[in-house]
Amino acid sequence: YEQRKAANSEQSLIGMKDLRAVFLIDNWYQATNKNLKTLLVYRDWRYAIFSLFKRHSRELLQFTTPIQQRKLDYQFWQHPKLAAKMWLESANAMLKWVKKHPKDTLLFEQKAFISEQQTLKQRAQEKGFESQVLDCQLFDSSLMQSSVPQSMLDMVPRHIQLLCNHAQK
Repeated sequence: YEQRKAANSEQSLIGMKDLRAVFLIDNWYQATNKNLKTLLVYRDWRYAIFSLFKRHSRELLQFTTPIQQRKLDYQFWQHPKLAAKMWLESANAMLKWVKKHPKDTLLFEQKAFISEQQTLKQRAQEKGFESQVLDCQLFDSSLMQSSVPQSMLDMVPRHIQLLCNHAQK
């Protein structure tokens, strides 16, 4: 910890892709002597939960271990609101962080990385980020998810969908 603090006497930048990483952001803030710029990118909640469903489906299908022993993967199907609740918790953690550190945080949706890159670069510069952190040279937009099956959405209770929609705005 002390070595990390000493090595980070100048501003540091951290970007997060994993939803769970946002729950450790206070630790990074302390480790960088409270001198941290954060770039938080979120996915539309529908795409995020569909991705979790797909991943855990693959895990169930690709392993020969009995399904009863693959409890984590099976939970997403036993409790379909779990993935949406996970997204919602991380979204709320991001929003809380942005409110606490608005001058040093840039929060945006994944699709804006492509469609609004110039605007994002301007916002980043206003907050003291180096503009190259948002350079998008090697990116295949065809790999971005563009649809979610209605059957998957129907598995998520309506009140949780509304909470996710509200947090995403």
